[in-house]
Amino acid sequence: MNRSNIFSKAANVFLSLISGICFAATPATVEAPDLFMQDLTNRVLKEVKNLPEGDMQDLYLVVDKEIIPYIDLDYMSKWVAGRKAWANASSDQRQKFQEVFQNLLTRTYSSTLFVFRDREVVYSRPPRVDYTKAKTIPVSCEVKQPNKESIQVIYQLRLVNKQWKVFDILVEGVSMLKGLQTQYEQVIAEKGLPGAITLMQQKSQEKSMENEKRQKQSQGAA
Repeated sequence: MNRSNIFSKAANVFLSLISGICFAATPATVEAPDLFMQDLTNRVLKEVKNLPEGDMQDLYLVVDKEIIPYIDLDYMSKWVAGRKAWANASSDQRQKFQEVFQNLLTRTYSSTLFVFRDREVVYSRPPRVDYTKAKTIPVSCEVKQPNKESIQVIYQLRLVNKQWKVFDILVEGVSMLKGLQTQYEQVIAEKGLPGAITLMQQKSQEKSMENEKRQKQSQGAA
């Protein structure tokens, strides 16, 4: 399986499992990471099932409001860009890179939200560590699929101001974050962040067109 497919698959799984994030404020105490993920799973799937099927604009709103704030976008952006390119970029370029990166994630996740809304997810208890002091911690789960083998997923979480944030997902042992870095490392090496921004904008536009087509197909079948 190539890295592009791994990223797409990871995005699909990521969306289906974390889409219930809707906390209004930073928690006073740190919730156990596996319970946090379980709660997220249950919350958004309930919301998604109430949306008109194929309505991508509503899906975009759900993702931007309920999911994006709990992705560690700062960490992921720096990792994908690379230390040197990030250090050499201007503050405006960094901000633009994050905006375009977020836009791409929103459209990628939204396009597959409905696909995974009925999947059964089984979480494993994390290792016995003091998660309030751990810098990062994995949360493992198994995504059940009808007539197919289950998908093994490991979320990597960081504790940021007493709030868990996802910064990477390993699907069948392959890192989504490393896959993203691989996709953009050549254009970044040649053209810096501006080159990556242009490429991400193109991919976001392509994904938007795919989503519009999917919406029309869904509405036509209704």
